Amino acid sequence: MIKIQKYSKNELAKVLGGSNNITDMKRKLDRYNVKYTVEGRGEKAIINIKSIENPFKVYCITELKIPAGSDFKKMLYVYYEFFCSADNEFICLTDYERSAYMDMKKHYVSRQTINTYLGYLNRAGWIYNSNENCRYYLSNCKCQYKNVGKVENNNVGFSTYSSVA
Repeated sequence: MIKIQKYSKNELAKVLGGSNNITDMKRKLDRYNVKYTVEGRGEKAIINIKSIENPFKVYCITELKIPAGSDFKKMLYVYYEFFCSADNEFICLTDYERSAYMDMKKHYVSRQTINTYLGYLNRAGWIYNSNENCRYYLSNCKCQYKNVGKVENNNVGFSTYSSVA
């Protein structure tokens, strides 16, 4: 995750996951809405990160490896409903029902897009879902769910929330 601090070219290249070409790094930082200054030239260049306008977007791109062209505003709404919403039924719904639920909340997200967004979390190891008799989700989120199902300890530092799908 990019932090507000000074980076050498090589350090920032590791964080951004690309080459250490200063022009490429500037282009990425501009697309991510990160404010920065560059001190020095060549291999001794220091990139000073001043501010990060959208930390959620930057985290998703750099840590979860989500494509930079994604709609992060919609993604944030879906993830909020999935992990932290007061309406605990969202986690138990099918993608079609989730889409209808989001439409009702005036955040229009298709079922395919919801499936894609949750697939990113599955790929990153944040959730696990199975289409057997029950649907199980693993999360390292601190949110509290009510009436979702039985909470079990799975001995890996996460909680398992289960509900019949």
